[in-house]
Amino acid sequence: MQLTTWLARSQLWRTARRAAPVGGSRARDSEAVENAAVYTGSSREARGAAASGHHRRMTISAEEAARRPLVSDEQIEDRVADLIGRAIKRKWWILFLDENGVQLPMIVPVDGAPLVPDEAATEHSIEGLRVIMDEIGAAEVILVWERPTGSTVTLPDRVWASSMARAARDRGIRVRAQLISHRTGVRWFAPDDYEGHLEAS
Repeated sequence: MQLTTWLARSQLWRTARRAAPVGGSRARDSEAVENAAVYTGSSREARGAAASGHHRRMTISAEEAARRPLVSDEQIEDRVADLIGRAIKRKWWILFLDENGVQLPMIVPVDGAPLVPDEAATEHSIEGLRVIMDEIGAAEVILVWERPTGSTVTLPDRVWASSMARAARDRGIRVRAQLISHRTGVRWFAPDDYEGHLEAS
């Protein structure tokens, strides 16, 4: 897919009002949530479904999210495991946090991105992210790279993560965490796993 085609179709470049809410009645009518295959239930049910081979994704209410701020790495990983879980298809996701680590009621999935970004793809992606952050008042973001392969970090993972981390720093955007959704679950994507590539490039 050509970059221009991807940018035209990317959900990141649609308005924040079209993005997927974390929970609520709009979820069933949103194109973004339709792509996200969300599931409302308990984390125990979701993990049990994953263990039995049936993948379910969850939503949480804004009220519940406010009661459970994401202040530790473990809490972030658990939230991503609940909301996104193991990979179904290649895409990436943006979760938004306020200044207290409370997840804001919006998740943005991005389909059709190039396997490895060039400078233009990174610039357009980070600019779209910044626009949404400004519109909803987000202080930080969490980036989740979904691809239905193994848990081992790949070169495309490193290129995307390092490119976005560098572009975010250049614009003063705070990336709280990056994670990988793979075919068996979710893993933390620590800066040590990708910053070597950033420096080498």
